[in-house]
Amino acid sequence: MYKQIFAFAACTIFCLNLSALGSGIVSFGKWEIDNSGNGWADILWESDETLAGFQFDLTNVEVKTVKGGMVEQYNWVATNNSFRVLAYAPTPSNYIPQQPKPEKLIRVYFESNGGDISFDEVLFANQFAEPIKTSSSDVIVVDKPCLGDVNNDGNVNVSDVLAVVADWGQADSPADVNNDGIVNVSDLLTVMDGWGTC
Repeated sequence: MYKQIFAFAACTIFCLNLSALGSGIVSFGKWEIDNSGNGWADILWESDETLAGFQFDLTNVEVKTVKGGMVEQYNWVATNNSFRVLAYAPTPSNYIPQQPKPEKLIRVYFESNGGDISFDEVLFANQFAEPIKTSSSDVIVVDKPCLGDVNNDGNVNVSDVLAVVADWGQADSPADVNNDGIVNVSDLLTVMDGWGTC
């Protein structure tokens, strides 16, 4: 009888301890990628834990910069290299509190290589510098860019040729489909190579 009571008590304590462990979900919110591969994605965070720092990698992109979201709101230190985003609270007063529903954590600006974008090497930590069990299975499915579709109508045709000719020699134009800084013969050739329906 005592063994059964002890086993029940031990199981109850163990189960309560497990339920006390925090967890979180990192996912993608709104995002945009243009035909040249330049884009951004909002990273969302939801958790029953206080957040003190995090890092994650993004696949199939070159990360350019990061800003905004709760990271900016709570005055965190945020940095990145070409594949990793890292941010942390400089003091305990800057910790991000529990988030019962998904909220924008940070916006990541990147250049896509055309592959699907997912999280890798994910690590989120609480105020005790303990890892938060984090679900990070969300994916952005990226359609292959339609190079040469200057007017974004889903077709590369004479309209796109005319757009390139109209902006010939200009910089910072949507007709600069190869992103070399100027509309020229290279853009015209890119349109010809992409001719047809995207």
